[in-house]
Amino acid sequence: MLVANDDDDSRELLCRVIAAQGAVSVPAYDLDGVIQSVIGTMGIGAVVLDFSNGTATSFSILEAIRQEVGEAGRPMPAVMMIATSSANRTLAFDSGVDEFLTRPFHVDEFTTALAEMMGRSVEEREAKRVEASLAGRGLQDLQD
Repeated sequence: MLVANDDDDSRELLCRVIAAQGAVSVPAYDLDGVIQSVIGTMGIGAVVLDFSNGTATSFSILEAIRQEVGEAGRPMPAVMMIATSSANRTLAFDSGVDEFLTRPFHVDEFTTALAEMMGRSVEEREAKRVEASLAGRGLQDLQD
């Protein structure tokens, strides 16, 4: 699992939590590190994005990952953490994020989000993104 986070302490904590869940984490702190990890490390199955220096950085990195991974034909599950509004939540799901946590969050929320995301098929992840995006726009009742 790729852990893309610009804060050393937070990145280390997330990597430890992932290790405690029995998974291997690959840390990255910027776009170049993320791309090198996605291209150079076989077996990356998911990405955790948490950039304190701005929402735009997380979305830029997500887009770069989607381009690299898309070429290889492997869908990459993604969890994003941001300390901002529900508008960004909707944008995150529209951009392909599978799980979204608003900072601050509890470690249990993080591990639950990872487990749920990794337990879904590609089709189930897509359906959840659509549902979450519609709910963020207040359109959930229209879909039902």
